[in-house]
Amino acid sequence: MNKQRDLYKEIIELWRKEIETSEVVEIPEGFLKNLSEYMLHERRSNSLRERQNIATILKEKELEIVSMILKDLFEIREEKIRYYFLMKKEKISLESSDDYFLLDKIHETIQELSRSIENILHGSFVKEEKLLKRIRRIGIVKKEIPKYVDGDGRAYGPFKVGDIVSLPQREFAILMSQGYLEEIKIYKWLK
Repeated sequence: MNKQRDLYKEIIELWRKEIETSEVVEIPEGFLKNLSEYMLHERRSNSLRERQNIATILKEKELEIVSMILKDLFEIREEKIRYYFLMKKEKISLESSDDYFLLDKIHETIQELSRSIENILHGSFVKEEKLLKRIRRIGIVKKEIPKYVDGDGRAYGPFKVGDIVSLPQREFAILMSQGYLEEIKIYKWLK
């Protein structure tokens, strides 16, 4: 019961902070995994109870309320991220089809986050290894990057200073470590 109470306090505190600040609030390490495990456990436990039982009905309402708060929390976060890109639009060049392609990748990344949040609310948390293979990190180019090919034969670039790019985790980490990119942190758990 204490674990449940602590999780509820953490959810409410994150939600409150997200409402009160213009910045995207950092999510504690392990929060999403714990949340997903809790939601899965409670949904399974509730499905085993008698449908007309008052405890079952109350638990369903409780999970409904928690889900509504969490959806609101992540919708606020998503709006802040979208607003960030709108405010930085002077840095986004839309002169070529490549620029539109990159903006489309940013949009896909945000949509992937939305789907992940929906999965978490239903108790399905993607294993970290699988997630890291699919994740694309977003950043701003700090030094010009010529066109190059990675170890798997995929071509990237060229990128100009100020471009906003969306790259696979591995490529992003290499370029960032060499000072070519600065990460735009969307969600801490995606690092």
